[in-house]
Amino acid sequence: MKSRISCFDTATFKKDITRFVPLWALYAVGLLLIMLSTISGTLWTHPVRLLDTSLEALSLANLLYGALCAQLLFGELFNSRLCNALHAMPVTRNARFGSHICAGLLFAFVPNLLVSVLMMPYLGQFWYIALLWLGAICLQYVFFFGVGVLSVMCTGSRFAMVVVYAIINFLSLVVYWFTEVIFLPMMNGVSVDEHMFLLFCPVSYLVSNSDYIRFSYTTPDRYYIGGGNYLNEKFVGFGEGWIYLFILAAIGIAALAGALLLYRRRKLESAGDFMAVKWLSPIFLVLYTLCAGAFLSIFGELFGNGQYIVFLIAGLIIGFFTGRMLLERTIRVFRKKNFLQLGILTAVMLLSLWVVHTDLLGIVSYVPDPQDVAYVVYDSRDAYNVECTDMGSIEKICEIHQLAADDYCDRTCGRSHLYFNIEYHMKDGRVILRRYYLCSGSTAYWLAETLPKKQN
Repeated sequence: MKSRISCFDTATFKKDITRFVPLWALYAVGLLLIMLSTISGTLWTHPVRLLDTSLEALSLANLLYGALCAQLLFGELFNSRLCNALHAMPVTRNARFGSHICAGLLFAFVPNLLVSVLMMPYLGQFWYIALLWLGAICLQYVFFFGVGVLSVMCTGSRFAMVVVYAIINFLSLVVYWFTEVIFLPMMNGVSVDEHMFLLFCPVSYLVSNSDYIRFSYTTPDRYYIGGGNYLNEKFVGFGEGWIYLFILAAIGIAALAGALLLYRRRKLESAGDFMAVKWLSPIFLVLYTLCAGAFLSIFGELFGNGQYIVFLIAGLIIGFFTGRMLLERTIRVFRKKNFLQLGILTAVMLLSLWVVHTDLLGIVSYVPDPQDVAYVVYDSRDAYNVECTDMGSIEKICEIHQLAADDYCDRTCGRSHLYFNIEYHMKDGRVILRRYYLCSGSTAYWLAETLPKKQN
Protein backbone atom coordinates (compact mmCIF):
# COMPACT_ATOMS: atom_id res chain seq x y z
CA MET A 1 0.00 0.00 0.00
CA LYS A 2 1.37 3.40 -1.04
CA SER A 3 2.18 5.77 1.83
CA ARG A 4 0.21 8.99 2.07
CA ILE A 5 2.21 12.11 1.26
CA SER A 6 2.01 14.55 4.18
CA CYS A 7 2.18 18.32 3.63
CA PHE A 8 1.93 19.32 7.27
CA ASP A 9 3.71 18.35 10.48
CA THR A 10 1.99 19.30 13.73
CA ALA A 11 5.13 19.20 15.86
CA THR A 12 7.02 21.52 13.51
CA PHE A 13 4.07 23.91 13.35
CA LYS A 14 3.70 24.09 17.16
CA LYS A 15 7.44 24.61 17.53
CA ASP A 16 7.34 27.54 15.09
CA ILE A 17 4.43 29.16 16.92
CA THR A 18 5.98 28.90 20.39
CA ARG A 19 9.56 29.58 19.32
CA PHE A 20 8.78 32.85 17.55
CA VAL A 21 6.16 34.26 19.93
CA PRO A 22 8.34 37.37 20.57
CA LEU A 23 8.41 38.05 16.81
CA TRP A 24 4.71 38.27 16.12
CA ALA A 25 4.02 39.76 19.55
CA LEU A 26 6.37 42.62 18.74
CA TYR A 27 4.63 42.99 15.37
CA ALA A 28 1.25 43.21 17.12
CA VAL A 29 2.55 45.93 19.44
CA GLY A 30 3.86 47.86 16.46
CA LEU A 31 0.47 47.61 14.76
CA LEU A 32 -1.27 48.90 17.86
CA LEU A 33 1.09 51.87 18.09
CA ILE A 34 0.51 52.74 14.44
CA MET A 35 -3.27 52.55 14.83
CA LEU A 36 -3.20 54.57 18.07
CA SER A 37 -1.23 57.31 16.32
CA THR A 38 -3.77 57.20 13.49
CA ILE A 39 -6.78 57.46 15.79
CA SER A 40 -5.16 60.25 17.80
CA GLY A 41 -5.27 62.44 14.69
CA THR A 42 -9.05 62.18 14.25
CA LEU A 43 -10.15 65.29 16.15
CA TRP A 44 -12.00 66.81 13.17
CA THR A 45 -12.65 63.77 11.08
CA HIS A 46 -13.81 60.19 11.34
CA PRO A 47 -11.03 57.60 12.05
CA VAL A 48 -12.00 55.66 8.94
CA ARG A 49 -10.74 58.48 6.72
CA LEU A 50 -7.19 58.02 8.02
CA LEU A 51 -6.91 54.26 7.46
CA ASP A 52 -5.23 54.81 4.09
CA THR A 53 -2.38 56.56 5.88
CA SER A 54 -1.83 53.54 8.11
CA LEU A 55 -1.80 51.27 5.06
CA GLU A 56 1.09 53.26 3.60
CA ALA A 57 3.16 52.82 6.76
CA LEU A 58 2.26 49.12 7.02
CA SER A 59 3.45 48.52 3.45
CA LEU A 60 6.97 49.30 4.63
CA ALA A 61 6.43 47.26 7.80
CA ASN A 62 5.29 44.21 5.82
CA LEU A 63 8.27 44.57 3.48
CA LEU A 64 10.58 44.03 6.45
CA TYR A 65 8.34 41.67 8.43
CA GLY A 66 7.74 39.30 5.50
CA ALA A 67 11.47 38.94 4.90
CA LEU A 68 12.20 38.47 8.61
CA CYS A 69 9.54 35.76 9.02
CA ALA A 70 10.80 33.88 5.97
CA GLN A 71 14.41 34.05 7.11
CA LEU A 72 13.69 32.89 10.66
CA LEU A 73 11.32 30.07 9.73
CA PHE A 74 13.74 28.59 7.18
CA GLY A 75 16.89 29.63 9.05
CA GLU A 76 18.16 26.07 9.25
CA LEU A 77 18.93 26.20 5.52
CA PHE A 78 21.73 28.70 6.22
CA ASN A 79 23.57 26.52 8.76
CA SER A 80 25.19 23.37 7.39
CA ARG A 81 25.20 21.35 10.63
CA LEU A 82 21.64 22.27 11.63
CA CYS A 83 20.37 21.73 8.09
CA ASN A 84 21.73 18.20 7.92
CA ALA A 85 20.49 17.34 11.41
CA LEU A 86 16.91 18.51 10.87
CA HIS A 87 16.61 16.94 7.43
CA ALA A 88 17.75 13.60 8.86
CA MET A 89 14.57 13.50 10.95
CA PRO A 90 11.52 11.53 9.67
CA VAL A 91 9.73 14.62 8.36
CA THR A 92 9.40 15.07 4.63
CA ARG A 93 10.38 18.32 2.96
CA ASN A 94 6.77 18.87 1.88
CA ALA A 95 5.58 18.61 5.49
CA ARG A 96 8.34 20.84 6.78
CA PHE A 97 7.64 23.46 4.10
CA GLY A 98 3.87 23.40 4.65
CA SER A 99 4.23 23.73 8.41
CA HIS A 100 6.56 26.72 8.10
CA ILE A 101 4.24 28.42 5.59
CA CYS A 102 1.16 27.97 7.80
CA ALA A 103 3.05 29.37 10.78
CA GLY A 104 4.35 32.30 8.74
CA LEU A 105 0.86 33.21 7.54
CA LEU A 106 -0.49 33.09 11.10
CA PHE A 107 2.34 35.37 12.23
CA ALA A 108 0.61 38.15 10.27
CA PHE A 109 -3.05 37.13 10.36
CA VAL A 110 -3.40 36.79 14.14
CA PRO A 111 -1.91 40.21 15.07
CA ASN A 112 -3.79 41.93 12.25
CA LEU A 113 -7.05 40.28 13.29
CA LEU A 114 -6.51 41.37 16.88
CA VAL A 115 -5.88 44.99 15.87
CA SER A 116 -8.86 45.04 13.48
CA VAL A 117 -11.20 43.80 16.24
CA LEU A 118 -9.88 46.47 18.61
CA MET A 119 -10.48 49.11 15.93
CA MET A 120 -14.14 48.26 15.43
CA PRO A 121 -15.50 50.25 18.44
CA TYR A 122 -13.66 53.37 17.23
CA LEU A 123 -15.10 53.05 13.73
CA GLY A 124 -18.70 53.04 14.96
CA GLN A 125 -21.15 52.47 12.12
CA PHE A 126 -18.19 51.78 9.83
CA TRP A 127 -16.99 48.81 11.90
CA TYR A 128 -16.89 46.58 8.82
CA ILE A 129 -14.12 48.77 7.34
CA ALA A 130 -11.81 47.09 9.86
CA LEU A 131 -12.37 43.82 7.98
CA LEU A 132 -11.46 45.49 4.69
CA TRP A 133 -8.35 46.89 6.36
CA LEU A 134 -7.53 43.36 7.57
CA GLY A 135 -7.89 41.98 4.05
CA ALA A 136 -5.65 44.68 2.56
CA ILE A 137 -2.88 44.09 5.10
CA CYS A 138 -3.02 40.29 4.67
CA LEU A 139 -2.87 40.55 0.87
CA GLN A 140 0.20 42.75 1.21
CA TYR A 141 1.86 40.31 3.54
CA VAL A 142 1.21 37.27 1.32
CA PHE A 143 3.23 38.92 -1.44
CA PHE A 144 6.19 39.97 0.70
CA PHE A 145 6.27 36.67 2.60
CA GLY A 146 6.09 34.66 -0.64
CA VAL A 147 8.95 36.63 -2.19
CA GLY A 148 10.91 36.26 1.06
CA VAL A 149 10.55 32.47 1.07
CA LEU A 150 11.55 32.32 -2.61
CA SER A 151 14.64 34.41 -1.81
CA VAL A 152 15.55 31.99 0.98
CA MET A 153 15.37 29.03 -1.39
CA CYS A 154 17.59 30.76 -3.95
CA THR A 155 20.36 31.56 -1.49
CA GLY A 156 22.51 29.87 1.11
CA SER A 157 23.22 32.65 3.62
CA ARG A 158 21.25 35.31 5.44
CA PHE A 159 23.13 38.19 3.83
CA ALA A 160 22.59 36.74 0.36
CA MET A 161 18.88 36.32 1.09
CA VAL A 162 18.58 40.01 2.00
CA VAL A 163 20.41 41.05 -1.18
CA VAL A 164 18.27 38.85 -3.44
CA TYR A 165 15.08 39.95 -1.65
CA ALA A 166 16.02 43.59 -2.20
CA ILE A 167 16.83 42.97 -5.87
CA ILE A 168 13.48 41.29 -6.49
CA ASN A 169 11.52 44.06 -4.79
CA PHE A 170 13.46 47.01 -6.19
CA LEU A 171 14.68 45.71 -9.56
CA SER A 172 12.36 47.98 -11.53
CA LEU A 173 13.65 51.03 -9.66
CA VAL A 174 17.21 49.92 -10.33
CA VAL A 175 16.41 49.66 -14.05
CA TYR A 176 14.79 53.10 -13.97
CA TRP A 177 17.75 54.53 -12.07
CA PHE A 178 20.25 52.95 -14.49
CA THR A 179 18.33 54.30 -17.49
CA GLU A 180 18.13 57.80 -16.00
CA VAL A 181 21.81 57.89 -15.04
CA ILE A 182 23.46 56.17 -18.02
CA PHE A 183 21.33 56.33 -21.15
CA LEU A 184 18.93 59.27 -20.96
CA PRO A 185 21.68 61.96 -20.70
CA MET A 186 22.71 60.93 -24.22
CA MET A 187 19.16 60.90 -25.61
CA ASN A 188 18.11 64.48 -26.25
CA GLY A 189 14.49 65.00 -25.26
CA VAL A 190 13.67 61.36 -24.52
CA SER A 191 12.04 60.62 -21.17
CA VAL A 192 10.45 57.58 -19.58
CA ASP A 193 7.28 57.24 -17.54
CA GLU A 194 8.33 56.50 -13.97
CA HIS A 195 4.80 55.30 -13.14
CA MET A 196 5.39 52.07 -15.07
CA PHE A 197 8.54 51.38 -13.08
CA LEU A 198 6.73 52.08 -9.80
CA LEU A 199 4.03 49.64 -10.88
CA PHE A 200 6.63 46.84 -10.81
CA CYS A 201 8.02 47.97 -7.45
CA PRO A 202 5.17 47.02 -5.09
CA VAL A 203 6.37 48.77 -1.96
CA SER A 204 6.84 52.09 -3.81
CA TYR A 205 3.49 51.75 -5.54
CA LEU A 206 1.67 50.87 -2.32
CA VAL A 207 3.22 53.78 -0.45
CA SER A 208 2.38 56.30 -3.19
CA ASN A 209 -1.09 54.91 -4.04
CA SER A 210 -3.30 54.38 -0.99
CA ASP A 211 -6.55 53.93 -2.93
CA TYR A 212 -7.37 50.62 -1.23
CA ILE A 213 -10.61 51.90 0.30
CA ARG A 214 -12.73 54.70 -1.14
CA PHE A 215 -15.49 56.73 0.54
CA SER A 216 -18.21 59.17 -0.47
CA TYR A 217 -18.93 62.35 1.48
CA THR A 218 -22.25 63.34 -0.11
CA THR A 219 -25.33 62.38 1.92
CA PRO A 220 -28.72 64.19 2.10
CA ASP A 221 -28.52 64.90 5.84
CA ARG A 222 -24.86 65.83 6.18
CA TYR A 223 -23.74 68.84 8.19
CA TYR A 224 -20.42 70.65 8.46
CA ILE A 225 -18.24 70.14 11.55
CA GLY A 226 -15.20 72.18 10.51
CA GLY A 227 -11.86 71.40 8.94
CA GLY A 228 -13.47 70.60 5.59
CA ASN A 229 -15.19 67.50 6.99
CA TYR A 230 -18.78 66.32 7.33
CA LEU A 231 -20.62 63.90 9.57
CA ASN A 232 -22.81 61.08 8.25
CA GLU A 233 -20.29 60.09 5.60
CA LYS A 234 -21.23 57.04 3.59
CA PHE A 235 -19.07 54.23 2.27
CA VAL A 236 -19.87 53.55 -1.39
CA GLY A 237 -17.27 51.17 -2.81
CA PHE A 238 -13.75 49.85 -3.12
CA GLY A 239 -10.67 51.75 -4.18
CA GLU A 240 -8.64 51.04 -7.29
CA GLY A 241 -5.80 49.52 -5.28
CA TRP A 242 -7.71 46.32 -4.51
CA ILE A 243 -7.09 44.89 -7.98
CA TYR A 244 -3.38 45.54 -7.56
CA LEU A 245 -3.42 43.91 -4.11
CA PHE A 246 -5.07 40.74 -5.42
CA ILE A 247 -2.50 40.56 -8.23
CA LEU A 248 0.29 40.90 -5.66
CA ALA A 249 -1.21 38.14 -3.52
CA ALA A 250 -1.40 35.87 -6.59
CA ILE A 251 2.27 36.58 -7.31
CA GLY A 252 3.10 35.79 -3.69
CA ILE A 253 1.30 32.43 -3.93
CA ALA A 254 3.13 31.67 -7.18
CA ALA A 255 6.41 32.56 -5.44
CA LEU A 256 5.58 30.07 -2.66
CA ALA A 257 4.88 27.39 -5.26
CA GLY A 258 8.23 28.12 -6.94
CA ALA A 259 9.95 28.06 -3.57
CA LEU A 260 8.51 24.59 -2.88
CA LEU A 261 9.86 23.29 -6.18
CA LEU A 262 13.30 24.70 -5.40
CA TYR A 263 13.19 23.30 -1.87
CA ARG A 264 12.44 19.78 -3.14
CA ARG A 265 15.57 19.91 -5.32
CA ARG A 266 17.77 21.85 -2.93
CA LYS A 267 21.13 20.30 -2.09
CA LEU A 268 21.83 20.34 1.64
CA GLU A 269 25.51 21.09 1.05
CA SER A 270 24.55 24.50 -0.44
CA ALA A 271 24.03 25.84 3.11
CA GLY A 272 26.57 28.63 3.57
CA ASP A 273 26.98 29.34 -0.15
CA PHE A 274 25.94 32.73 -1.46
CA MET A 275 23.64 31.26 -4.12
CA ALA A 276 22.03 27.87 -3.59
CA VAL A 277 20.68 27.81 -7.16
CA LYS A 278 23.82 27.87 -9.28
CA TRP A 279 22.21 28.96 -12.56
CA LEU A 280 21.13 32.20 -10.85
CA SER A 281 24.74 33.16 -10.11
CA PRO A 282 25.45 34.77 -13.54
CA ILE A 283 22.19 36.75 -13.34
CA PHE A 284 23.08 38.05 -9.89
CA LEU A 285 26.61 38.91 -11.01
CA VAL A 286 25.42 40.96 -14.00
CA LEU A 287 22.80 42.87 -11.99
CA TYR A 288 25.22 43.54 -9.15
CA THR A 289 27.95 44.73 -11.55
CA LEU A 290 25.61 47.08 -13.43
CA CYS A 291 24.30 48.58 -10.20
CA ALA A 292 27.85 49.25 -8.99
CA GLY A 293 28.71 50.87 -12.34
CA ALA A 294 25.63 53.10 -12.31
CA PHE A 295 26.28 54.11 -8.69
CA LEU A 296 29.86 55.22 -9.34
CA SER A 297 28.92 56.99 -12.59
CA ILE A 298 26.86 59.44 -10.52
CA PHE A 299 30.10 60.73 -9.00
CA GLY A 300 31.48 61.15 -12.52
CA GLU A 301 28.83 63.77 -13.21
CA LEU A 302 30.42 65.95 -10.51
CA PHE A 303 33.59 66.25 -12.63
CA GLY A 304 31.93 67.07 -15.95
CA ASN A 305 29.71 65.47 -18.55
CA GLY A 306 32.48 63.40 -20.10
CA GLN A 307 33.86 61.88 -16.91
CA TYR A 308 31.04 59.53 -16.00
CA ILE A 309 32.25 56.95 -18.56
CA VAL A 310 35.49 56.53 -16.60
CA PHE A 311 33.60 56.10 -13.35
CA LEU A 312 31.18 53.70 -15.04
CA ILE A 313 34.02 51.43 -16.17
CA ALA A 314 35.61 51.64 -12.70
CA GLY A 315 32.27 50.70 -11.17
CA LEU A 316 31.94 47.73 -13.50
CA ILE A 317 35.38 46.48 -12.49
CA ILE A 318 34.74 46.91 -8.76
CA GLY A 319 31.23 45.44 -8.97
CA PHE A 320 32.32 42.42 -11.00
CA PHE A 321 35.18 41.34 -8.76
CA THR A 322 33.37 42.01 -5.47
CA GLY A 323 30.42 40.05 -6.84
CA ARG A 324 32.78 37.22 -7.71
CA MET A 325 34.17 37.29 -4.18
CA LEU A 326 30.68 36.93 -2.74
CA LEU A 327 29.79 34.05 -5.04
CA GLU A 328 33.07 32.15 -4.68
CA ARG A 329 33.63 33.03 -0.98
CA THR A 330 37.26 33.94 -1.61
CA ILE A 331 39.33 36.97 -2.55
CA ARG A 332 41.33 34.95 -5.10
CA VAL A 333 39.19 35.92 -8.07
CA PHE A 334 41.75 37.73 -10.23
CA ARG A 335 42.07 34.98 -12.80
CA LYS A 336 42.30 35.06 -16.57
CA LYS A 337 38.81 33.60 -16.99
CA ASN A 338 37.25 36.30 -14.84
CA PHE A 339 39.12 39.07 -16.67
CA LEU A 340 37.78 37.66 -19.93
CA GLN A 341 34.21 37.68 -18.61
CA LEU A 342 34.64 41.25 -17.35
CA GLY A 343 35.99 42.27 -20.75
CA ILE A 344 32.94 40.81 -22.50
CA LEU A 345 30.55 42.54 -20.08
CA THR A 346 32.38 45.86 -20.47
CA ALA A 347 32.42 45.54 -24.26
CA VAL A 348 28.66 44.89 -24.31
CA MET A 349 28.12 47.91 -22.07
CA LEU A 350 30.26 50.19 -24.25
CA LEU A 351 28.53 48.87 -27.37
CA SER A 352 25.14 49.74 -25.91
CA LEU A 353 26.42 53.24 -25.07
CA TRP A 354 27.64 53.67 -28.65
CA VAL A 355 24.30 52.51 -30.04
CA VAL A 356 22.45 55.01 -27.85
CA HIS A 357 24.92 57.86 -28.52
CA THR A 358 24.71 57.45 -32.30
CA ASP A 359 20.92 56.91 -32.14
CA LEU A 360 21.35 53.78 -34.23
CA LEU A 361 17.81 52.68 -33.34
CA GLY A 362 16.32 56.05 -34.30
CA ILE A 363 14.70 56.69 -30.91
CA VAL A 364 15.91 60.29 -30.50
CA SER A 365 15.13 61.32 -34.07
CA TYR A 366 11.71 59.66 -34.13
CA VAL A 367 8.80 62.07 -34.62
CA PRO A 368 5.28 60.57 -34.74
CA ASP A 369 3.15 60.98 -37.83
CA PRO A 370 0.32 63.40 -36.92
CA GLN A 371 -2.14 61.00 -38.55
CA ASP A 372 -1.22 58.32 -36.00
CA VAL A 373 -1.73 60.59 -32.98
CA ALA A 374 -5.06 60.53 -31.14
CA TYR A 375 -4.30 63.60 -29.05
CA VAL A 376 -1.38 65.45 -27.45
CA VAL A 377 -0.92 66.86 -23.96
CA TYR A 378 1.81 69.46 -23.54
CA ASP A 379 3.30 71.79 -20.90
CA SER A 380 5.15 75.05 -21.48
CA ARG A 381 5.17 78.60 -20.16
CA ASP A 382 1.68 79.55 -18.89
CA ALA A 383 0.33 76.25 -20.25
CA TYR A 384 -0.13 73.23 -18.03
CA ASN A 385 -1.60 69.92 -19.23
CA VAL A 386 -3.11 71.47 -22.35
CA GLU A 387 -4.80 68.79 -24.45
CA CYS A 388 -4.87 69.24 -28.22
CA THR A 389 -7.10 67.15 -30.44
CA ASP A 390 -7.33 69.26 -33.61
CA MET A 391 -5.01 68.25 -36.44
CA GLY A 392 -3.57 71.77 -36.87
CA SER A 393 -2.22 71.93 -33.30
CA ILE A 394 -0.95 68.34 -33.46
CA GLU A 395 0.95 69.08 -36.67
CA LYS A 396 2.47 72.22 -35.11
CA ILE A 397 3.59 70.25 -32.03
CA CYS A 398 5.16 67.59 -34.25
CA GLU A 399 7.01 70.37 -36.11
CA ILE A 400 8.29 71.78 -32.80
CA HIS A 401 9.36 68.26 -31.86
CA GLN A 402 11.29 67.87 -35.11
CA LEU A 403 13.04 71.24 -34.74
CA ALA A 404 13.93 70.57 -31.12
CA ALA A 405 15.34 67.14 -31.95
CA ASP A 406 17.53 68.62 -34.73
CA ASP A 407 18.77 71.63 -32.69
CA TYR A 408 19.89 70.72 -29.16
CA CYS A 409 19.52 73.56 -26.63
CA ASP A 410 22.12 73.59 -23.86
CA ARG A 411 20.65 75.15 -20.73
CA THR A 412 24.10 76.55 -19.86
CA CYS A 413 24.46 78.43 -23.15
CA GLY A 414 23.57 81.76 -21.53
CA ARG A 415 20.37 82.32 -23.50
CA SER A 416 16.90 82.11 -22.00
CA HIS A 417 15.04 78.93 -22.79
CA LEU A 418 11.52 77.53 -22.70
CA TYR A 419 10.68 74.21 -21.10
CA PHE A 420 8.45 72.16 -23.40
CA ASN A 421 6.97 68.81 -22.41
CA ILE A 422 5.13 66.63 -24.95
CA GLU A 423 2.97 63.59 -24.26
CA TYR A 424 1.71 61.83 -27.38
CA HIS A 425 -1.24 59.49 -27.03
CA MET A 426 -1.14 57.31 -30.11
CA LYS A 427 -4.14 55.65 -31.73
CA ASP A 428 -2.59 52.22 -31.11
CA GLY A 429 -2.51 52.86 -27.34
CA ARG A 430 1.16 53.84 -26.96
CA VAL A 431 2.23 56.89 -24.96
CA ILE A 432 5.39 58.72 -26.12
CA LEU A 433 7.05 61.28 -23.83
CA ARG A 434 9.47 64.02 -24.89
CA ARG A 435 10.99 66.89 -22.90
CA TYR A 436 12.93 69.74 -24.52
CA TYR A 437 14.48 73.07 -23.68
CA LEU A 438 13.88 75.51 -26.56
CA CYS A 439 16.44 78.31 -26.84
CA SER A 440 15.10 81.82 -27.30
CA GLY A 441 15.29 83.07 -30.88
CA SER A 442 14.85 79.60 -32.38
CA THR A 443 11.97 78.68 -34.67
CA ALA A 444 10.81 76.00 -32.23
CA TYR A 445 10.69 78.62 -29.44
CA TRP A 446 8.54 80.95 -31.56
CA LEU A 447 6.15 78.17 -32.60
CA ALA A 448 5.73 77.00 -28.99
CA GLU A 449 4.73 80.53 -27.96
CA THR A 450 1.93 80.54 -30.55
CA LEU A 451 0.28 77.37 -29.22
CA PRO A 452 -2.96 77.70 -27.24
CA LYS A 453 -2.53 78.08 -23.50
CA LYS A 454 -5.85 76.45 -22.57
CA GLN A 455 -7.76 73.30 -23.41
CA ASN A 456 -9.24 73.12 -26.91
